[in-house]
Amino acid sequence: MSLYLELRNKYGLNNPFLLEEISTKENYDVVKTTLSRLVKSNKIRRYSKGVYYLPTIGVLGKETYPDYENILEKKYLKKSGYTIGYYTGYTLLNMVGLTTQVSNIVEICTNEETNIKRNVKINWHEICLRRPICEITSENAKYLQFIDIFRYCDLFVLLENKDGVREFIKENNLKRKEIMPYLDFAPHRAVDYMFGSGMFSELKWQQKISKRNNKNYF
Repeated sequence: MSLYLELRNKYGLNNPFLLEEISTKENYDVVKTTLSRLVKSNKIRRYSKGVYYLPTIGVLGKETYPDYENILEKKYLKKSGYTIGYYTGYTLLNMVGLTTQVSNIVEICTNEETNIKRNVKINWHEICLRRPICEITSENAKYLQFIDIFRYCDLFVLLENKDGVREFIKENNLKRKEIMPYLDFAPHRAVDYMFGSGMFSELKWQQKISKRNNKNYF
C-alpha cells in the first residue's frame, strides 16, 4: 500500500498528523522524501514544520484547514493516547473564569518543552510553551493544572471569584490526597494562595469504606 493510502486510511481527511508518528516499514529518509513529493503534488499539505494533513474541499468550494486546537493537541497535549500537556497561564485563567483578558498567545505546559519558558510559532499563531514542575501524566495533569491556577492568578482575584475554581474541582473530581505529592514541587506562592484562598479545603476527601464494619472512614 502506498504511503498516501496508509495516511488516508489512518488519519482521514483534514486531520493533522506529525512526521514523527508515521509508522511504516520504510526508513525515515524514504518517508521524508515520499512525503515531500506528496506535498509538491498537493495530495498532502504541510501546515507547519512537521505537521501535515490531507486536504479536503468544504461546502463553499474552498479548501478547509485542520482545527487549530487539534494541532496543539497533537504537538503538545497528547501522545499515543497519553496526556503530556495542558493549558496554563492566562489561557487557563480565562478557561476557569478568573480573567476576561483574552491573549493572542496560547500558553501550554508540556513535557515536550525543556526550557522554563519559550515562545514558538505555528504559522501565524504564537504559543508560549512552559516546562512542567514534574512530568505530566494522564493521572496528574489536572492536579498540576489546578496548582497552576494559583501560580498565575492574584490572591485578590481568587478571593473574589471562587465559583470557577470550585467548578474546576467538581468537574475533575480533585481530591486532597492525590494532590499532596505535587505540592512539594509547586512554587511557594502557589501553595500559599491555594491555602490562603480556602480552595484547598474545597478538595474532596478520599472516602473509603471498611468492608468489615461497613463504616466510612477518611
